[in-house]
Amino acid sequence: MYSRSTIYHDNIDNVSGILADLFNKYMDPTILNWCRHKNIDTTSVLNPKDPNFRKFVDAVTSRDIDPKLLTLTNNIEIYQQIFHNNFPSLTTFMKFVLGTTYLLKNSNISYLKDVYPFIGITYFVYNKINTSRLLDDDKSLILRDIRNLWSIFLYKKALSHTNLNGEWDVFIKDVNVPVTTDSRQKFDTRVQFY
Repeated sequence: MYSRSTIYHDNIDNVSGILADLFNKYMDPTILNWCRHKNIDTTSVLNPKDPNFRKFVDAVTSRDIDPKLLTLTNNIEIYQQIFHNNFPSLTTFMKFVLGTTYLLKNSNISYLKDVYPFIGITYFVYNKINTSRLLDDDKSLILRDIRNLWSIFLYKKALSHTNLNGEWDVFIKDVNVPVTTDSRQKFDTRVQFY
């Protein structure tokens, strides 16, 4: 079903499991509460055995793509055209996805763990759009932009989006030894900027 290598680090069971473990562990509490309200199992919002999740992981970790060369949507107004006025929350969500992707791609952020709580939910939305008949004509751009976010995030955090040589040990470590993820970190006011 998957054209992955037989290298342990790269096989689909391993990479799907690593990503599901990481993003389930750091899922934002607001998102978890919403999932509970919708009767979604919060212990595994991302299921490494789900065929749709595995296809998604296969796409974002493909050796056929280069995260440094991915084409990003250059105009957020396209989302407003796709969603019209019917789905303002999806328009806002895609603006968040694109903004985060540009931030990750074009800067050297040292606190990538601060986006852990939000990356996982982007797959949840991806899957809902992908499996829906809604937006059939326009969904490819939306799906591509969410995949780009994941590929660029993986590349920036682990210096590899493929895990061919076990580069994702950093993610396994962050699952086993919890890190603080607070995008609203307080700055030390004693630090002077020049």
